[in-house]
Formats: sequence, C-alpha cells, structure tokens
Amino acid sequence: MISLSQVSFRFQAGGRAALKDVTLKYSAGEFALIAGATGAGKSTLLRAMNGLAPHFTGGNLTGSIAIDGRDLTGREPHEFAHLVGYVNQLAEASFVADTVREELAFGMEQLGVAPASMVARIDKIAAALDLTEVLDSPLDELSGGFQQRVAIAGALAAGQQILLLDEPTSELDQAGAESLLALLENLAHRSGVTVIMAEHRVDRLIGRVDSLTVVDSSGEVSKHSDAETFEAAAASAGLMPATAFQELYIRPPKVADSDPVLVASGVSVNYNGSKAVENLNLKIYKGTVTGVYGPNGSGKSSLLWALQGETNCEGSIEFRDDAGTLTHLSKNLKERLREVAMVPQSASDLLLMHSVAEELQDSDHFAAATDGSTASLLEKLVGKIDYSLHPRDLSSGQQLALALAIQLSKGSRVLLLDEPTRGLDYQARNALAQQIKTLAESGHAILVASHDLEFLLGVTSSCIALENGMAIKAGPTAAVLA
Repeated sequence: MISLSQVSFRFQAGGRAALKDVTLKYSAGEFALIAGATGAGKSTLLRAMNGLAPHFTGGNLTGSIAIDGRDLTGREPHEFAHLVGYVNQLAEASFVADTVREELAFGMEQLGVAPASMVARIDKIAAALDLTEVLDSPLDELSGGFQQRVAIAGALAAGQQILLLDEPTSELDQAGAESLLALLENLAHRSGVTVIMAEHRVDRLIGRVDSLTVVDSSGEVSKHSDAETFEAAAASAGLMPATAFQELYIRPPKVADSDPVLVASGVSVNYNGSKAVENLNLKIYKGTVTGVYGPNGSGKSSLLWALQGETNCEGSIEFRDDAGTLTHLSKNLKERLREVAMVPQSASDLLLMHSVAEELQDSDHFAAATDGSTASLLEKLVGKIDYSLHPRDLSSGQQLALALAIQLSKGSRVLLLDEPTRGLDYQARNALAQQIKTLAESGHAILVASHDLEFLLGVTSSCIALENGMAIKAGPTAAVLA
C-alpha cells in the first residue's frame, strides 16, 4: 500500500540527515508501530509519507515514495489527501472549525462526500470514540484528551485507506488509550486500512501490532515483521521500560512538617454554566511533589490554570510570601511567574522565538540567570540538540523539555506541570523524574497533573483523584491510585 525507496531527508543543506536511505514497505491492512527516542525522527518519517516533509516543513527529500502503486514523489500533500489521513502530534494545532461536528465534517466536505453519508459517518465515529455528547461543543472548551479524540475521529471519518498517527494516545487516559488501540487494530485487520502510528508507549502496543519500525537518531531505520523479535529489538534500542521500572524513580521527600506554600479553598471553575472544577480544596507543601489524576475531561488542566492565575475562578488561592504570610496571587504577570510557573499540555504555546538559541537566551535574561543556565537544564532533560533549529521544528518531547527548562529557570516556588510526560521516551521520563526530585529537594513545591500512573507512582508522595471536576479521593499516592 505504501513504499519508500532510498528516502533521505535533511532540514538544512549540509545538516544532519533526519532520515538516511530509508527503504520500507507497508501492506494493506497492516497495523504498524514506529518507535524511537525523543527527536529521533519518527514524526519526520510520517510527514515524508504524506508529503508534509518537505512541502510544509521545508528541507530536502530524495528517493521515491509510492502509494498503492502510484509514484507520488514530489507531489503536494493535497494531491493524495484522499488516500492518506494524518493525525498531528499536537491535535489542537490542526483544527479548522469551531465545533466538534463541524471539524469531523470538514475533511469529508473537501473530499466531496455526500451530505447524507457524512451525517451517518459522523454519528458512527463519534459513538466509537465517545464523542456523541460533545458533538456540538466548541473545540477550544474541550480537554486535551477530548481534542485528541476529535483529531483522530476526523481522520477516521474521512475514510482514507492509509492512516498515519503521531503519538495518538499521548493525551488519553488508560481506558481511552485501550479503547482507541482496539478500534485502530480492528480498522486495520477488519477493514483493510493501513494504520501506521508513532508512539513512545511501546509496551502498550508491542503485543498488538504486525510490525515494528525502529528509527535511530542517526537517521537509519529498520523494520521488524516477526512478532517474536519485537521486544528484543525495542529493548536493544532502549525503547522498553526496565523490568523494575519503578526502581529508576527515586521518591521525593514525604510531606514536610511545615506551613503550606499554596492553599486553595473552595476553588470552582465554570465554562458557560458548566463546572469544570467544583469546590476543590488543596494544600501544597515546600519540598514535595503532589499528583493530580483523573480521566479526560475531569478538570485537571482547569485546576492548574486556575492555580496559575490565567483562569477566573471562585474561591480563594493564596501563596506564602518571604515573610511567611499567606497572600493572594499577584495580578502582575512577571511577579506571578516568580511565585508559580506552569508548563501546559501544549508546551509549544510558551515558545515564541525564531530559534532554540534565542529561547534559551531570552529565558536566562528574564530569570536574571547566568548565561547557559537554561541550556544546562535543557541538556539534562533531552541531551544535546541543534540550537539553530526553530522551536516548532523540534519534536513534541523536545518542545516540552525546552518549555520545562524555561520555566524551571525562573526559580518559582511552585511549579505546575500538565501532562509532562507527553511525547517523552523512557529515558527522557527518567531524566524528568530525577529533575523533579532535585527540584523538590531544593525546596520547590510541585504539582503534576497526568494520566501516566507509572510516573505519578514514581515521583509523587501524595495525590488527588478528580472525577467530573470534583475531588473523589486524596492521600498517599499508592493508596489513591490503587
């Protein structure tokens, strides 16, 4: 169904090859996994298959790409959009409509699907992805997890025969991820659609897929089609969690016998008459890491934005100042950022400069830190990257790490992290866990909202569980998440 022959790609002339002499074939009805370290080139490989690289990304591509026997090398992406559906790593960045229903219809409208068929397809795919109740909801009011479901539904509804997905489960809770993977597997094996997905969570896919393609940071790509070799191939590339994964995480200190740094009382957040957070109480202590867990749409992000001061809310949010007195959060942005810093789900929202180097310099200047301070934090998280790159050309995991390094440089007392492991491989997750531990030991109070149970169990000492905007359980993490 799709074949690549001797494909190479470089973002810049003379630069490192993101893809090097790649030759691959995927059959009709194949359920395929692409795996690799953060920034290795998984997203670039997917974009080469649908023409976004180089037509959208820039750069130079050589070799040939054929779809269903037709050579489409050098053709514009729209010329074979009827054959290939694509779900971006940042789902919300690809939306073109206002509501869920309009977004699902858009792709079919461009392909000339009859209106009656469109309605039936929308209803069917919305039911399959648990979107029926939000079909007429504004996209910008949905949680990140629901937005990701909408993006996937839009690609499925259009009915292409090849479906490319970039980290499709990264923002889904455990139940949502399992449901989606079962749907994609059935789509491949029962409907004959070629499903190719890039994912970091290799462990949740290794027993489902028909093939494993490993992308190395050198640009070389290898494909394995014997299921018995998948785990060994992934492990040798460092893409599987260690057997004793929890041992890699060192738990942060227990709750200190001190006054809380942050006190939230009766916090409620409303969107158009609907409560995203309802009457929530929370205390965060110096030197501790607290977790927030809940399914998609439970109110995790809304809570963090309220604590950060960007979202209007009812109730009281107070921070302890240098004199030890609880005061309300300043309305001045710069003063507020020195008290509480946040890394949102869409880390790219914090990246505004034209190169990584400019982002790092600006961060050091804003934080009044020594030159190279932010760069040092970044390197600890993801190793060395090309500072001349535009931040939007980084992988999702690299963008997250850059945003995190920028926020850490401010020295804020309280750090809020919304889905911080999104787009990170296991090595990067471990580095993030160690960084969080170091920050807690240096006196920071950290709040982590995540679907990643494994990560929360490893890095947090206490946790609150949310459901429909309400705290249904709070206490030691192991007890709350049992």
